Amino acid sequence: MSRRPYGFVSMALRSLSSPTPPYLIFFVTSRCDARCVTCFNWRNLNSKPKEQELTLEEIGRIADSCKRSVFLSLSGGEPFLRDDIAGICEAFSTRAGTMMINIPTNCLRPAQIRDRTLQILQACPRTILQVELSIDGIGAVHDTIRGVPGNFEKALETYGNLRDLQKEHPGLRLKVCSVLNAYNRHQIGDLMEFVERNMSVDDHSIVPVHGEPRDESVRGDPIEDFREAAALADSLRHRGRAGFRALVFREVQSLARQSILDVLGGTGRRFACPGGSKIAVIGETGLVYPCESMMAEPLGDLRKDDYSLPRILSRRSADGMCQCGWSCAHLAAVLFSTRGRLGLARRIAGLPFRRGGKTG
Repeated sequence: MSRRPYGFVSMALRSLSSPTPPYLIFFVTSRCDARCVTCFNWRNLNSKPKEQELTLEEIGRIADSCKRSVFLSLSGGEPFLRDDIAGICEAFSTRAGTMMINIPTNCLRPAQIRDRTLQILQACPRTILQVELSIDGIGAVHDTIRGVPGNFEKALETYGNLRDLQKEHPGLRLKVCSVLNAYNRHQIGDLMEFVERNMSVDDHSIVPVHGEPRDESVRGDPIEDFREAAALADSLRHRGRAGFRALVFREVQSLARQSILDVLGGTGRRFACPGGSKIAVIGETGLVYPCESMMAEPLGDLRKDDYSLPRILSRRSADGMCQCGWSCAHLAAVLFSTRGRLGLARRIAGLPFRRGGKTG
């Protein structure tokens, strides 16, 4: 079957009729082989045996309840440690109709990541697959933040492997995500330039530390550091790939950065908090949360509620206006709220369309 990836118009229309939040995050495992100082989920890592994780059969039942799904991010832990990750993606692609799947990775197992990415591509021919490479610095800076010597070189090896796959699979997107923190704040500009010069990726996002990291001192000065990084990222965003899809992704990231700056700077939210309505989180054992910043009290347990995500979310209480800088929530607000889409449309209408080059 030839791959005809979904487009932005169809994603936007699908999000209006989906019975579940259009942006779902699924922690498929707590197992992780990195020790990142910035990790908000560190207390939960490696805390549950593999036998307690949702099985592929259970995940299929959850996917059945998520008809007309738009965007799914598989998280953890390290998602590629699940040997059935291709089956998980196939369940959501075929049974929920998920249009785009994002998988962040610490890049510590390059060959395994390549092989399992290929399996996903073959199992989900219409779903856009985005592999998100976590790179927080150049060389030893990255290794220090990640707590694993040699991690940077493995990240570059992982990129090379996936870049080769991308040449044969146009539905594969490659993204770099960097967490801005006290360890890399003086090198973040060099890192952006390094990625721009040496890596042909579709997107590079810079996000602030959120939640309660393993090392609280890594926050640095969030507002000043992030303001400088956001300005540099905006100055680079027109130098990447050409094409409408690539342009939209870059403008989504730019608008989300401005939304984060509003919150960090104390001026309030540009968009309403999407937690529990436009975005929701599923834990590896089936607990459901409105967002990653509110995981102390779950909304429900899928194993105790017939694996129905809409049923659990229908009972949630009204959300407050959380003032956190969690990047995924700001992205969800840009992509799936009326105000966010209007702001995005205004930005795109004001930009000249580039011709030639690679298409995004």
